[in-house]
Amino acid sequence: GAASQRAVEQLLERVDDTAFEQAFRVGKNQAAALLENKLLTIDSLMAIAPPDTVDPTPFLYNDSMYAAAGLLTVATAANFMIRPVHEKYFRYAPLPSPVSSSGSSGSDSGGASSSTSSTTAAAASVDKTAAQKISLDQVPEAEILRTESPTADKAKIL
Repeated sequence: GAASQRAVEQLLERVDDTAFEQAFRVGKNQAAALLENKLLTIDSLMAIAPPDTVDPTPFLYNDSMYAAAGLLTVATAANFMIRPVHEKYFRYAPLPSPVSSSGSSGSDSGGASSSTSSTTAAAASVDKTAAQKISLDQVPEAEILRTESPTADKAKIL
């Protein structure tokens, strides 16, 4: 990539012209073509570089590592900023009201339809504004039935 190309360019500046011509049989002006054909590498330049030349290979990925460390720092800071959801965003379900069985005595001519209509009437009579609100984390887990629908965030309190 770009880091290795910069390293090759820096090594080319340090390598003697005659040593380069002896090693590659062309002048430094042909270095771009050698690099494109992968005949010119950091290792091949290090072989003809002066003895005090530092090998740039261990430092090629410094920029990538600094970027990764920066992203990790941002992620850690974002993780520490997570707070509990405010109660105003909770969904509440009304508690079920007990249905009295005094409405269906079995002597009605409707039988099952009479029982169904009394249950519907009892459910309709529940004042929805007066229903007790309960947060889902206040109800024991055994009393919460999670739906298997695509909207799995909905819950019914039994």
